[in-house]
Amino acid sequence: MHLAPCAEILKGGAAPWLRRGVWILWTLGLLLYYWSDRAAFVARLARNYALDGEALSLPGYWAAVAVTLADWFVAAGLVWMVWRLTRGQLAGEVITAGAAKRLKAVAYARFAATGVDILVRPIVYARLSPSLFGKLPPVAGLHPSDLLYAIICSFRLGLAVILGAAAEIADDQTRFV
Repeated sequence: MHLAPCAEILKGGAAPWLRRGVWILWTLGLLLYYWSDRAAFVARLARNYALDGEALSLPGYWAAVAVTLADWFVAAGLVWMVWRLTRGQLAGEVITAGAAKRLKAVAYARFAATGVDILVRPIVYARLSPSLFGKLPPVAGLHPSDLLYAIICSFRLGLAVILGAAAEIADDQTRFV
């Protein structure tokens, strides 16, 4: 019963801005909140990394904000792809070649987004402060969630291959009937 409103939103029963943009706008708001207060951000860096706040340059700070927003745009594109996949599945397009193709595209896009995340983190640290970048271990760009995303993407990719084969078998069956 509780999933019916969510399914109705995905099917198109709600306003277009709502069904496409709630998560995207929420994460953008959190991102802007996190980066908007430079003094609080510098205080967090000083507390977490024993970094002198004076070492953080203003151009470096804004370059890090720009890189983070670019990373957010990659995530927003991925959300749009997942929305399209889910909308097709709710419309009854489950075991079709198109659904398998979209699921495979989502898996590859998430692999790419995880790679971008791993590459962006050290760039953000380097843009913020060279001394901060020097204090970090070589694996500073890796988070445990990256492994989880890779496992989920591998599952999605395997499922896409299975769905593609099932769609091909179903297409062959319809030719015999």
